[in-house]
Amino acid sequence: MKRRVSVIALVVFALLALVLAGRRFYGFILNDELNQAAQAADVSRIDKLLSAGADINGAGMHAMKPLMSACKGGDLRTVEHLLTKVADINSHNDSGSALMWVIESNKPDIVRLLLEHHVDVDWRNCLGQDARSFAREEGNGQIIELLR
Repeated sequence: MKRRVSVIALVVFALLALVLAGRRFYGFILNDELNQAAQAADVSRIDKLLSAGADINGAGMHAMKPLMSACKGGDLRTVEHLLTKVADINSHNDSGSALMWVIESNKPDIVRLLLEHHVDVDWRNCLGQDARSFAREEGNGQIIELLR
């Protein structure tokens, strides 16, 4: 009898672990789809994914977050939309921040928007670069001026 209870408890535990792992995996998939929609400037899809449970600040592939993806895509309207949904202005992974993705996309209007929302220009990536050094490396004079 004791062994039967142990086996049942083990099976219940294993099933619960699978359900929780599946939920995390489903959340990752939603977040990754949200990143793709953000980079593609698909605001309608962004809203549908958020309604379905995607996390506005959740990480997808390569620890990318929706605001980072939108900045990479370079669409001002999408970045504004995500900020109204309380996306983390300072979202980043080890290699770069939302601000750095905008710098790489060469979008001064979005850099200006992020600065208006008090983005951290001093955050450093794993290579020790901050936004200013990244902008100098990219060679965009207008963005360098904005960051001064």
